[in-house]
Amino acid sequence: MRALIPLQLLLVHLQYVTLITNAHQQLLQCKDKPNYLLNKKNHKNCKWISDPKRFVKQCAKPGPQKHCRLSCGICCSDTNISQCSALTPKYKRCQEPSTAILCPKTCGVCCFDDTEYTYPTKKGADKKCAWMVGKTKRIRKHCKGVTKSKCGETCGKEGCIVTKVEDDDDDDGPSPPAPPVRELTFPPIIDNAVNGVLDMDLAHRYADFEGDMFRMTNARLLNGILPGPTIKVNAGDTLRILYKNEMTDQKLPETAENAYGYMDHTNLHFHGGHVSGELPSDDVRLKIPPGDSYQYQTTFPTTHMPGTHWVHPHVHGSSALQVSNGAALALIVKDPPNYLPSIIEQAKEVLMVLMDIDLERTKKVADAMKDGKFGYGPGRDGKDYKHRLVNGQYKPEVSARPNEWMRWRVIYAGHNHHPMDVRIRDKRCEMVLLAKDGIYIQDFPRPITVAPIPTSGRADLMVRCTTPGTYSVTTFSDDDSSPTLTIKISGTALPSTSLPTWTPEYPPYLHNLLTATVEPACTCDSQFSKCGDNPYLGCINNLPFHANKSIHSIELGKVVERRSNPQEHMYHQHVYPFQFQRYSKVDQPRIATEVKEYFKFGDWHDVIQMVGLEGNVEMRFHPREHLGLLMVHCHRLTHEDRGMMAWENVYDEGKLTCDCDIRDEIPLPIL
Repeated sequence: MRALIPLQLLLVHLQYVTLITNAHQQLLQCKDKPNYLLNKKNHKNCKWISDPKRFVKQCAKPGPQKHCRLSCGICCSDTNISQCSALTPKYKRCQEPSTAILCPKTCGVCCFDDTEYTYPTKKGADKKCAWMVGKTKRIRKHCKGVTKSKCGETCGKEGCIVTKVEDDDDDDGPSPPAPPVRELTFPPIIDNAVNGVLDMDLAHRYADFEGDMFRMTNARLLNGILPGPTIKVNAGDTLRILYKNEMTDQKLPETAENAYGYMDHTNLHFHGGHVSGELPSDDVRLKIPPGDSYQYQTTFPTTHMPGTHWVHPHVHGSSALQVSNGAALALIVKDPPNYLPSIIEQAKEVLMVLMDIDLERTKKVADAMKDGKFGYGPGRDGKDYKHRLVNGQYKPEVSARPNEWMRWRVIYAGHNHHPMDVRIRDKRCEMVLLAKDGIYIQDFPRPITVAPIPTSGRADLMVRCTTPGTYSVTTFSDDDSSPTLTIKISGTALPSTSLPTWTPEYPPYLHNLLTATVEPACTCDSQFSKCGDNPYLGCINNLPFHANKSIHSIELGKVVERRSNPQEHMYHQHVYPFQFQRYSKVDQPRIATEVKEYFKFGDWHDVIQMVGLEGNVEMRFHPREHLGLLMVHCHRLTHEDRGMMAWENVYDEGKLTCDCDIRDEIPLPIL
């Protein structure tokens, strides 16, 4: 037993040395990037940022936090938070070199003097850190705030370990940055319903966003973040959102119908929610002016299927601008306990709000409105104005263990026309479809090779990889050399388990309509096209949007069928999801086999698009609960803003019929 004691002590000593070494290495990274510019035009570098007048505001931004770590005083982090917080108020132990390294934040020491740093004094020229060396009165007077961080060696306690700050760039100019590992992060979650009511505030405001490959100024974001916070509710809950418009009135002329405009007005669309389309719920006629607010109240039926949805502004005229800015958030109707098979319920959940960014197109839309707010430029590490973001991140990484099942909730928070073909080409990974547009499929598990999610669509995917390594996940037509995100598989392998066969119980509004009888008057066309020769005006059934006209009318309780052509245009319907029935032409040779694997007869959707479609798709739904308006439109939002949308009206007058003709019957919303 005695022989083991020295070995135990040696192991403890080695662990301690490792901890000290790791902490020391962290301190070595406590430096500013010499060539970093917050604003290249005005040469606003780390020194400019560190001025006490600017410090608080500027150091809250992502760029300075990453590249001006010394100037912002954020680089010295405690290695052991519990140990450091237990230090005595007088910090006597901070005089020990080991404690100063392990607890630099608590001890208030950054062991560097920035030789380029100068700070103003009331008398004479600006001073450098060396001016204080050996001068107790000067140290007491000036070692505060930014200066305490920039002059860490001079201002530090006795025992501060001095390290050398080395320039991370050579004289020939900046070297290309090494690609960092970016673990996927998630938006904040709002999940605090009390007695069936979730009461929350939400704001639409201008915000600056700085990413790796681009930055935006005055982007119109929900709560000022991209994406906005994730909202979680249960079926049966009432969601109350006090929605504030914190944008300003630019005093522009009133916008003509079916033209870009209203860029500083806002509202909310609960995309995919089977909820009322009338105020105080999901009524997109509402335009909340700058400086005003509205109290939304939306009740999710007790029969609402759990699933993945999203929320975005939907003012006619500005939906393309605001969604392409990143104004979007996830909305999840939670699964009840024991609703899912245990292997799905226990899977690692990964939310992915995917956005297809094209800032040059967005700026053209803003310019067409004569918007004086929105702007963009290069990001922290380069310039690319057309790429994909996942939860606001550029090429992030998702981690899992070998054989670990993940449930990906994928939201294509999009505004443009391409399906987001999510693909993992490596055969050591598998992808299984679980749900589309927040509705579980009937034939789970359905293996797929690609998820051709239409713009604004969602897909819940079960994903796993069997072997340690890094795997590319691509979108659109990209190859593995340019992934949208990567999967990092490492650690101890889990036992390999197969997914069970599972069919959910469907609520009444989703009962099977494949064999239902549909009256001829309830079978209507909804054809999307340009309006004649006008390339800037969109139509449904050759009619541009009119606020007071509906193209179809439905008596509550009737099964209806719609025929549309979602090839170039994606068909999206509010309030009621629809069931895909068939193609009008049986043979569809131009639709890829993998797309047909994803879109099967009998599946439910709220948005559909099939590249290569010839003729129409035929869809059915059965209005049973919500009276009033439901919106149909192309979710290529530049088309929607310019007229490619229309009303359908669900009424209850005892006529027991439907009408495919245009009606002048839409009243204004009651505020």
